[in-house]
Amino acid sequence: MTADPYPADPYPSNACPPELRRAVVERYVARTPTSKRAHERASRVLPGGVNRNIVHHGPHPMFLASGAGPYLTDLDGNRYLDLIGNYTAMILGNCVPQVMEAAARQLALGTAWAGATTGEATLAEMIVERLPSAELVRFAASGTEATMMALRAARAFTGRPAIAKFEGGYHGIHDFAMISVAPDPNNSGPDEAPLSVATPGIAPSATADVLVLPFNDAKSVTALIERHAHRLAAIIVEPVLANAGLLEPDPGFLQLLRDLATKHGIVLIFDEVITLRLAYGGAQAMYGVTPDMTTLGKIIGGGYPIGGIAGRADIMNWFDPTKAGGSVTLSGTFHAAPMALAAGVETLKLFTADSIEALNRRSARLARELRTMFEGASLMLSLNQVGSLLNVHAMAENVSRYRPGARGDKAFLKLLHLAMLNEGVLLSPRGLFCLSVPMDDAAVDSIRDAFGRALVALGVLGER
Repeated sequence: MTADPYPADPYPSNACPPELRRAVVERYVARTPTSKRAHERASRVLPGGVNRNIVHHGPHPMFLASGAGPYLTDLDGNRYLDLIGNYTAMILGNCVPQVMEAAARQLALGTAWAGATTGEATLAEMIVERLPSAELVRFAASGTEATMMALRAARAFTGRPAIAKFEGGYHGIHDFAMISVAPDPNNSGPDEAPLSVATPGIAPSATADVLVLPFNDAKSVTALIERHAHRLAAIIVEPVLANAGLLEPDPGFLQLLRDLATKHGIVLIFDEVITLRLAYGGAQAMYGVTPDMTTLGKIIGGGYPIGGIAGRADIMNWFDPTKAGGSVTLSGTFHAAPMALAAGVETLKLFTADSIEALNRRSARLARELRTMFEGASLMLSLNQVGSLLNVHAMAENVSRYRPGARGDKAFLKLLHLAMLNEGVLLSPRGLFCLSVPMDDAAVDSIRDAFGRALVALGVLGER
């Protein structure tokens, strides 16, 4: 048996007394002995005992056994309201009958072939109908591949080498995306001109072709893009920066990017892998700004691996294998896998404008009630909410830029994650969470009440 890699007090936040921190951890350990054994076993053959860094947490990760509707169940039989939804992918909840039936029908026919299928055009047609930016579509196997290939197409289209991205922005795990994903704000250069900071394993040369921009700083962004425009093939941005704490764009900020890109012949890419859920036509429809290309994933696969690139025909035609003079190669063994297409088609059929409106309305109610609750906490807490996406911050000010949010109490958010697990609710250790379609008003009440109990357990809210 491997030694427990975590101390008894893994997240020493000064906001929570040591005895309460220990009590939260001990309660979690007592509830999850089978997960602890599963982690010990996995640690013998998997680095860190997990296959996704994002599910790794102390004192040991939770191991899941099943999911149904808005709930997940772990190996110990504990049931949780699923406020992660596989990091926003499961918009309809888990094991949706219509989606499962569509995947099962395809499973009976086959899972992957070296040939085209009609499902490719069916899902692409649905995306073109929904997205203002979509004229043509190509599929990949993940959001990482989608952003990687969109940037490659932009380079081919413009003949320029560099890209611009935003500090704290997450666009997958390829080299150019893994620049300044979560840099230390104290060691990343000036606020108005952030340095390009590579994560471990990324070639330092990658930083030379990535211009890092400060989100919601119109003056600095304009100056940086004007200075580097001659080298820039693309500006890639999540319309709402989810990984950085759910940062909503200031009024006019996305339009500024659109105007700068148009002026300088730069390809504007919206990464809507997460934000497609915000409106029927994604964030681009909600904010009224149309990019040149859009990258997709998560919900368009209905719970199966998928990525998508959509955009203007003149840029997307660089993926056409018959293009004179050569094309950008986009071909993978499991691209446009038939089961992902079948599940994605059924998901988009069910994810209607009415269901989005109802989901966003319930999310707004939850946000109002949590903000009221936070007003009574001894620790300053704030909440960002955009549509069905929410993010709690352990700081008083409203967070709209990367660096203030990065200086918040991250240890407290990780303790809150554990305390919420103890109350039967799963959210991200960084404070991000989301609602899904099957969560009704009663579920919203349960989430609110679980937050109350968790904050009491952490000693930042009085008994309610």
